[in-house]
Amino acid sequence: MKYKCNLKTVRLSQKEVRQTEEFLTQNPAIENFSALARIAILDFISKRGSIPIKPILYEEPKGRPSFLWDYDLTEGEIREMLQSSLEKRKWLVARILEHARFDEIWKYLTRDQIEHDLPHVRLPEKTKQHWAYALKRWKRAA
Repeated sequence: MKYKCNLKTVRLSQKEVRQTEEFLTQNPAIENFSALARIAILDFISKRGSIPIKPILYEEPKGRPSFLWDYDLTEGEIREMLQSSLEKRKWLVARILEHARFDEIWKYLTRDQIEHDLPHVRLPEKTKQHWAYALKRWKRAA
C-alpha cells in the first residue's frame, strides 16, 4: 500500500468482536485491531498463496430465459421483438435489463442498444441510474 490512509472495512459479528477483544487483551504485544488484521492477513497469504475457487456453473434450462419466467416466448420471438421498433421492444429491453442474469443481457443486447434504448424504457430510477453509470464508465474505458 502506498498510503497509510487506505482504509478497508472488516465487519465482525458480536461473537467475533468479543473473541478479538479477548485475544488482544491476552496478547498485549499486538497493539490494536489494525495490527492484528495486518498480521493475520500476511500470515494467511504466506501460508495459502491463493485460494482455489470453483466457479458455480449454471445450467440454463431448455426453453425460456430466466427473465421471462411468466411469458412463453420462443428464442425467435424474442429476437424478432428486439429487432422491431422502439415501441415494440422497450418492454422486453426493460425486462432484460432489470431481471436477466448478466450473461443473458449480453446474449440479447449490445452496449449500443442499451445506450440507445435506456432513456425510453420503464425501469425503477435506481436501476436506470446504475445502467447509465455503467454505460458511461464502459464508454470511457473503450
